[in-house]
Amino acid sequence: MAHSIRLAGPWQVEPLDGLSFRDGSTDSLRVKLPRDWSEIFGENRGRARFERSFNAPTGIDQARLFLTFEELHGRVSLSLNGRTLVEHAEPVNDLRVEITELLESSNRLELTLSCVPGPGKACGLHCPVQLVIEE
Repeated sequence: MAHSIRLAGPWQVEPLDGLSFRDGSTDSLRVKLPRDWSEIFGENRGRARFERSFNAPTGIDQARLFLTFEELHGRVSLSLNGRTLVEHAEPVNDLRVEITELLESSNRLELTLSCVPGPGKACGLHCPVQLVIEE
């Protein structure tokens, strides 16, 4: 049986490499996700870091845990507690990563995403990020 926990907002979002938010600012902001790239950055292309902390669920001794991301549509680097889990030089759509052995009581998730928005093409964290628990 599987259960999921949505890792919604707030996330800390930081534009990288000259990217700016819709209003032109470049300082990191707390943003409630999911939200399309264009809602955060307008038509600006580039790379941004999305960070969120979360606590490990309790009472799951025999479970396997996964992080799932849907419809990212960009190049991705993902780390948990400072350990790189995934780096994709080519754009990816969906991502599922097992984190069972890496989970700590308090966790820091970091996703760096490069996105090129276009007409009819959503990208970014516009679908829920989920912690999936499989027992």
